[in-house]
Amino acid sequence: MATYNRAALIGHAIESVIGQSLTDWELIIADDGSPDNTAEVLKEWVAKDPRIRYLQLPHDGRIAVVSNAAWRLREAGILQFWMTTTAGSILKVGQAGCLSRPASGVCCMRGRIYDR
Repeated sequence: MATYNRAALIGHAIESVIGQSLTDWELIIADDGSPDNTAEVLKEWVAKDPRIRYLQLPHDGRIAVVSNAAWRLREAGILQFWMTTTAGSILKVGQAGCLSRPASGVCCMRGRIYDR
């Protein structure tokens, strides 16, 4: 999950991952150098659940760079890319499913937007 300046909202996105019926997952959250308190919020989540990993990066501003950094740390072969955005007071979580072929690095994606 790529994030930037979402300290107030990231917990909702994490709860949606935790609340699914599948329990065998890993969540890698890559932070694009957020100047808010995203790091503190995420460190609390990491301490609570060993399936959550946090990657703090220097700010780059390019979603592909942040997502690729998280992708390189994954241990699973089936991936879900999650991105958080806001529109007014509505939290939207975009979910793109991805089946990765580790040998080729090829990934096919299809996305949806879920309104909360």
